Amino acid sequence: MKRFIVWTVPLASLALALLAAPSLLQAQTGNVTGLVTDAGTLAPLEAVQVSIVGQGTGGSTNAEGRYLVQGVPVGEVTIQVERLGYTTQTAQVTISSDAAAVADFQLASEALLLEEVVVTALGITRAERSLGYSVQGIDGDELAENRDTNIISSLAGKVAGLVVTPPAVLGGTSKMVLRGIASISGNNEPLIVVDGVPIDNSRRETAANGGSRGSVVRNRSGIDYGNMAQDLDPSNIESVTVLRGANAAALYGSRASNGVVEIVTKSGRGALGGTTITASSNFVIESPLRLVKYQNAYGGGATDDGYNWVDGRGGGENDGVDESWGPPLNGRPFPQWWSNGVPQPWLPSPMNVREYFQTGHNLTTNFAISNATERSNVRFSALRMDATGMAPQNEAERTQLALNAGVEVTERFNIDGSFQYTQTQGHNRPSPGNGSYSAIHIFNWFQRQVDAQRMERATNEWDESSGVLTPNWNHNYHDNVYWLQFFRNNDD
Repeated sequence: MKRFIVWTVPLASLALALLAAPSLLQAQTGNVTGLVTDAGTLAPLEAVQVSIVGQGTGGSTNAEGRYLVQGVPVGEVTIQVERLGYTTQTAQVTISSDAAAVADFQLASEALLLEEVVVTALGITRAERSLGYSVQGIDGDELAENRDTNIISSLAGKVAGLVVTPPAVLGGTSKMVLRGIASISGNNEPLIVVDGVPIDNSRRETAANGGSRGSVVRNRSGIDYGNMAQDLDPSNIESVTVLRGANAAALYGSRASNGVVEIVTKSGRGALGGTTITASSNFVIESPLRLVKYQNAYGGGATDDGYNWVDGRGGGENDGVDESWGPPLNGRPFPQWWSNGVPQPWLPSPMNVREYFQTGHNLTTNFAISNATERSNVRFSALRMDATGMAPQNEAERTQLALNAGVEVTERFNIDGSFQYTQTQGHNRPSPGNGSYSAIHIFNWFQRQVDAQRMERATNEWDESSGVLTPNWNHNYHDNVYWLQFFRNNDD
């Protein structure tokens, strides 16, 4: 036999209990509010994360640096505030249901270990230790210490497995190979990506033009105008990350099969809380480190029988050849290219190649101004470069303007953009390589008795409109090395 017990509750009592329940719950919680500021500037800090330790509740500060956390259990609780770039702080407060508790904080800025964070691809930052492939990061300030006209040259010696070939001439192309040559016929250079955008870093080259009067030279190499990487100002670079191998560069496709050099430019975010103005000037001088060692025992000619310069084309004795297999340089008199048929002492000129090169210099001045708030950033920079190469009358100038700005529209949507204007002017760019416009190529055949300073003076005194051949020691195979720099039309 089953029994049922039925409880009867008056309707009025049930209604009273339902109305009293919210007030009972409300009596067990309270609120906490406060202000978070920068300890150095006392400026309010936005987007600071505020949490109640162990309770799973929290919030964040607004544009005025204030926060409000509701529904905090009454009693003593621990509040924690944290923001990237600042030290984390905690405080203990007592929560009551009568009035909101107040807890203010002043956060001190904290240096970040940026070396532990790298940009992998498309602007994504990851902790280096969390990656399953080899990467290496370089701080941008390290590249600006010893400035080069091409940033690729500045990477030499800073990245493991990266072999850099500096430009042969002022403003020329810097080449790099990462982890060895992968193809004997194709391009072996890693892909360069600037702020997530791949750039074409191929060599810009045109065929050489012109020639000296009466020249029969046919082997002329082109002029190297450099690659696009030289338009990047090291002072504007925040970081460089080198991604090695196909796995590291998968997001960029087959172009990145040789690796990726990921470059991130400065955006002004470091100027949070105010305006930052920076200016720098860098001066570099350069001279040839090593030249070919030449013999100075024998002068021009194919045999040691004798030498008589008439026209430099073979009209005299041994004057049409460019080798130095001729008579010993012992002071015996022979007619030479500058003596108008009058025999002169046959002596060596040991410094004739070294005397051609001058001391080059590079003066670069940079100015930048940046400003940032919690939700926006902007940076403007200007650069001026004046450089002189090691070849006579070889000069280069560069003017550059750059603008980088961004805004945080929402917590998950940012807009960033950059603009760069670069104007480079070159004067008398020398030709590299094995061609008759290359000074190094000519010096490989330069006869050992030829006085370079005498050739320079004769070239300066030569009248281009006279119809007379350019002063030269040989008119069969080589142009006058000084004419190439003084009279050849090569401006860009």
